[in-house]
Amino acid sequence: MKKYVAFILALMLVFALAACGGNDAGGSELKEAVGVTIPAFSLNVNGTVITDAELADYPVYEVSATSTNSSGTETTCVYVGFSLKDVLEAAGVGEFETLAAIAGDGYEVEVDAAMALEPSTLIAISKDGEQMKDGPWFAPCTSATTGDYNKGVVAISLDGADVDLNAGGSEGGE
Repeated sequence: MKKYVAFILALMLVFALAACGGNDAGGSELKEAVGVTIPAFSLNVNGTVITDAELADYPVYEVSATSTNSSGTETTCVYVGFSLKDVLEAAGVGEFETLAAIAGDGYEVEVDAAMALEPSTLIAISKDGEQMKDGPWFAPCTSATTGDYNKGVVAISLDGADVDLNAGGSEGGE
């Protein structure tokens, strides 16, 4: 009898540990998405314009991310898009210390390279099933702070480089 109790307890421990795996501090979980329609868009990455066509051979991911806004309200959203690492690779970007995601209206979110290069940081084409309207979302899904996310992104600036906000932006995804 004791043998079965020990086995059951060990099995419960394994299941409990497996249930906790895959989530990080921001509550994000990365998985590859299939059958996703990619809207037309372009993004100025440190002076290089990257479009949906340049990213056609890269995988698309889905991330469920939990974040908290300034009033303390916690929300979980599902983002679908390209890994920022892949977008930077397509643009031929090397090393950097800071990254700013800039929306078409000039709103800017800056993160350090460590957060930017997390596998679950996305240039998202949809949020909770709603496709982008004014450009993709910058979604650093490991961040538990809603203020680190940005919608309508048209440009990525590395280490404070000047970028033309009119050189990128969404195309036809309106």
